[in-house]
Amino acid sequence: MADLTVKYQRLAHEYAKLKAQNQVLKKSVIESQATATDMQDLLQSKEQAIRRSQQEIESTNFRSQQMQRRVELLQLELDQLNRVKRGKVPGETSNPPVNSVLDEDLNNKIIENEMLHKKVQEFDMKTKQLEESLNERVEVALHEARVATEGLEGVTTSYN
Repeated sequence: MADLTVKYQRLAHEYAKLKAQNQVLKKSVIESQATATDMQDLLQSKEQAIRRSQQEIESTNFRSQQMQRRVELLQLELDQLNRVKRGKVPGETSNPPVNSVLDEDLNNKIIENEMLHKKVQEFDMKTKQLEESLNERVEVALHEARVATEGLEGVTTSYN
């Protein structure tokens, strides 16, 4: 009889220990799942930001191409004006202020284009770094959730 009582007490003690571990593991699984869900939401919002940024980049590239065409047209006009100017009588002059305005406009557009290109490159680099960081965090959270789930399943199967 005393032997049965000792076995019963050991089983009761083991049961209490496993029950406490089960609660801790359940809490860990729930927290890991919540973290994974939060990371997924954050990843989705960042992916949306990336898509918006890519659209902005495409728009900027389109504007850059338009400016490039405009610069080429202005250069052609300038070349034509220079040819016409050479053909004129030495006393006649074209409008130098117009040429200087066109040159200044061209230079301003080139500088603006360079700045936009640099901004696009910086933004693209930051976006890639952020995406990699978020993917790593999601992987870690999913791994933690898997480990906690496996631990919970191990405790659950030992009860059965």
